[in-house]
Amino acid sequence: MLNGCIIKWVDNIDYLGVKILSAKVFKCCWNNRKKKFYRSVNMIFGRLGLSTDHSVLIKLVNTNAFPVLLYGTIATTLSSADLKDLEHAYDSVFNKLYRSFDKKIILQCQFYSGCWPLGVTYDYNRLVFLTNLIKKIA
Repeated sequence: MLNGCIIKWVDNIDYLGVKILSAKVFKCCWNNRKKKFYRSVNMIFGRLGLSTDHSVLIKLVNTNAFPVLLYGTIATTLSSADLKDLEHAYDSVFNKLYRSFDKKIILQCQFYSGCWPLGVTYDYNRLVFLTNLIKKIA
């Protein structure tokens, strides 16, 4: 109870678009982020088609859909399962564009397209976030 009101026990709560789960350790569910990412990617591919220059499609995905996928991730430490799950969603864009499911080929396509793999992008963004946080505290 808080101020005479009963506080309802829930399994999860949405806070600023991130679903926080009830668990012994801090844990989030990223399924909603992935759903919105896929929706954005499908809208881009649906409007322009896969025959459009791949550099244009990748640029649009990286500026419009990729931030949707990564939203809220830099403020928390992702588990290896969560990171792999989000990485699979990002790699699916390259799977569709380059018609390959081979991880090595997808990594090469990302490299030659000027894109970092999701894990590297997450690590870099997390480092910048924590560095800026430390600078503000000090």
